Amino acid sequence: SRPDSSENYQYEFFNRNTFLGSTGFTWQGYYKTRLVYGFGNTEDLPYGAMIKFTGGYEVNEFGKRQYYASTFTASQYFKKFGYLSGTLELGGFYKDKIEQGLAQVKILHISPLLAKNRHKFRNFISADFTQGVNRFNNEFILIETQEGLRGIEAQLLKGDKRFYINNELVYYSPHYLYGFRFVFFAYADAAMINSNSKTLVDNPLYIGAGLGVRVRNERLVFNTIQLRLSFFPLSPGIMDANKEYFNFTSYPEYRMEEFANRRPEILDF
Repeated sequence: SRPDSSENYQYEFFNRNTFLGSTGFTWQGYYKTRLVYGFGNTEDLPYGAMIKFTGGYEVNEFGKRQYYASTFTASQYFKKFGYLSGTLELGGFYKDKIEQGLAQVKILHISPLLAKNRHKFRNFISADFTQGVNRFNNEFILIETQEGLRGIEAQLLKGDKRFYINNELVYYSPHYLYGFRFVFFAYADAAMINSNSKTLVDNPLYIGAGLGVRVRNERLVFNTIQLRLSFFPLSPGIMDANKEYFNFTSYPEYRMEEFANRRPEILDF
């Protein structure tokens, strides 16, 4: 039992067999540092480069088509500038024309550790531009908590082009209480999506900002606990969205993605 499907609708419910293969070149090293995503332990920050090409063939209930994709990613640590990473991904199916295509650019910058006496800070900037090409009728992207604006759930703000940028200033407190360490942060998010006009820049700019604290005890097994307060200035277009002004949740430990040619996959939109 499944929803009604057609040649360009409800792709996730297609009966299909997909055969994929990939080849690539990768180079990787590690830079030892502290106070990036951890609370004081030594961290291995990967740097390097990868070029990956994926190709394949899909046979589904509506026909046959080819698949092509490429990934280019590189990162480096500069002593005075900090850590810089960039990724470009291009891919899509081909059947007389490009179908379910994707172009995505991601950039991440982590500042050097800024210290004054025992007080230490870092600034994190990440940006993402995603564009779909001839996506199917029910395929779209959103600007939500994990994809643009923290604290927002807006199903009506959807499209096939999106840009967002996140900035977060982190303060690593030198104080701890019974083994619990504290990290305080302030952030600002900005995002655009082509929900009102096909041209991305003709759509409103949505803004979110907030403050928060993360608490962790390295001797305990549970995840970091995070408390976040959010507000949304100058964003009248999200009046009908579900806004989360107060968030109290676990915060999973984050590890930088390494440069590895893993199993071939279809790029996620």
